[in-house]
Formats: sequence, structure tokens, C-alpha cells
Amino acid sequence: MSPPRLPPELIDLILSGHGSDSRRDMLACALVCRDWLVFARGRLVIRIDSRSKAALFIALIQAPTTTLPATISQLVLAPAWGETPEILPILPMLSNFPALRSLTLYFIHLTNSLPTLPSLTKLTLASCGFPADSGFICWLAKLPQLRDLVFSNCTVYRASAEERKSLPTVNLDTLVLDGNDIPTDSSSDLCLLQARKLTFQRQSPDVVSIFLHRLGTHLTHLCLLPDVPSTLTFIHTAHLTHLEIQNAFGFGYGIDANAHSHNQSFRISPHLHSLLGRITPHNVRLRTLIFHAMRASNRGLRGGTVTCVTELLGQLGLEELPELRLIVRESGVMNVCTKLRAVIRGCTGRTTVVGIVSGRVVARSGQK
Repeated sequence: MSPPRLPPELIDLILSGHGSDSRRDMLACALVCRDWLVFARGRLVIRIDSRSKAALFIALIQAPTTTLPATISQLVLAPAWGETPEILPILPMLSNFPALRSLTLYFIHLTNSLPTLPSLTKLTLASCGFPADSGFICWLAKLPQLRDLVFSNCTVYRASAEERKSLPTVNLDTLVLDGNDIPTDSSSDLCLLQARKLTFQRQSPDVVSIFLHRLGTHLTHLCLLPDVPSTLTFIHTAHLTHLEIQNAFGFGYGIDANAHSHNQSFRISPHLHSLLGRITPHNVRLRTLIFHAMRASNRGLRGGTVTCVTELLGQLGLEELPELRLIVRESGVMNVCTKLRAVIRGCTGRTTVVGIVSGRVVARSGQK
């Protein structure tokens, strides 16, 4: 009698709800039995970052009996300096990866258009270049399931006025713009992107202004740093429901939240109050506000933050906000989460404090 086996759909569902993408944990799941291997392998992030790895990877996917292309869902191509030519042959092969959902490209100048990837939902482009004869937007339009685009310091093809008449609009769920060299003039293909969720990282004033004006009426989620220019208005973002502010508070940052407290080193961003004062009047639908602590400043977040954070919430008029989250990363998160939850108890309808270490949630506390 053959041993009992779980249906493939159930194995995939179990791995989907595992809550971890780490190689060690996924391989541990694969050791349950051989049947689990193909499912776990498909959930591992495959990273090709050297000449030797590229050659081995190409040999594996070209092997007559290989099942690797059918299982890979996350692929990262990050060649070292001078090794891009060894990585490029992989790109045309991506059309043979039916399960590929996430693709990340670093330091690659594309000499030809990438193939159509029907299952791709997330694309990350960092320091990449595109050929003038392909059209960045035209290629994105070939990705029917694309929902999330991360764009960091890339060279984008600029279409002529005649070409722009035939270019499609690409509708995304999430757009992340990283870097100050992002082209924002009217001839940039990026101006044909639409998104509901917009995140700025290391933003320049021009980038923020252009995209808020273009996407404002579509945006429901916005994430940015607090030090945007005081001249920037948010009149076009009337439909925001979620606002996320990075580097909002921490130690050794900005100004004292409470100059008379015993915790003299706790700081909030000097731009935070002004920023919220310009956003909240135009966004009556705002329901969730998320503050991120500075990553390097969390070591000092201890009991002395109680008075400071309480005053901060009062100054910003957040007592009636339906939901507030404070995100604390790295060191000391267990102690911080408990204390910050006590700070914001009763200030909002629903309060949540989340502690994150190495990208994984390790502590969470909240109330309804």
C-alpha cells in the first residue's frame, strides 16, 4: 500500500501560509517528504550574482529533464561589475518560467526588449538602462499581471511627441520611486504610469511634486519622508486612506519633543508637524497613519519615550484617527512595543505597535 499523500493544492497552501521566505525554513518544509520539494523550491528566491552562478543556472534550466523553470517564482539578477554579459543570456529564457511572479534586475543595461512575462506581478529595477528602440512603457504593457513596480535610478527611454500618442497607460497597484535622478519632464515614459499606492525614497522635490500632481486623484496610500518642501501642497490627494511617514521619530534626530522630560535624547522630525498639517485638511478619508522610527535610532527607545510620544499625538491632533501604527525596527523592539502600546492606549480607535527585525515581525501589540 502506498503511503498517504497530501494533495498538491494543500501543500502549496501550507507553504503559502508559512509566514517566512527564508531558505532555511523553506528547505525544512521540503524535508517532510520528496513531494514537498518542488513546492518549496518554487518559493525560494533564486539569486544570480556571479559568472559561475550564471553558467550553472543556464545549464540547469537547459537540461533535458529539468523541472526548475516551472517552479521558480522569484528571481534576482544582480551581476557583479563587468559580469553583465554572462547574465544577459538568461533574460530571453524568462519566457519559459510560467510561475515567475517576482523579478529583480540590478545593474543591467538591456540591449533588447525583455520577453512577455504573463505571470509577473512584481518588478524591481535598480540602476538599469533600456534601449531607445524598445520603449519602457511598451514593455511594461506586455506584463498583464504587473501590480508592483520598484524603480531606482534607471535610465528611461524618452518617447517623442508622435510616439507618445500610441503609448498605453500602465495601471499599477504600487509604485516605489527611489533616487533623485528620476526623469519627471512631460516626455518621460514614467508619466504614463498610474498607481493607487505611491512610495518615495530619497525623493527630490521635483519628483514628489510631479507625481503627486499626476497621481493625486488616484492615490489611496502614500509613503514619504517628512522633509518635503514646505511649498508642496497635497490638494490633489483628497482620497488618501493610508499615510506612512518614514524616519518620523528616534534618538538623536531633529528637535526635542519634550525639552523638560528626563528623556532629553528622544527626537521627532522637525518637519513632521508641518507635513501633517498640510496633508490632513485635504484628506478627510484618512484612516491609518503609520510612523516609522529611524532604523539606527531604536536602541534608545525606552520608557522615557512615554511623555514624548503622548505629546506628539496631542500636538498632531490624532486623538480621533481610527488607526495609528508605530513601526519600530531592529534592536530593542520587544521592550519598545510594550511601552509604546501603553503610550498610545486610548488615543485612537485602534492602535498597533509592530516590531520588526531583519524584515520579520517579532512583536506586535494592539487594541481595538
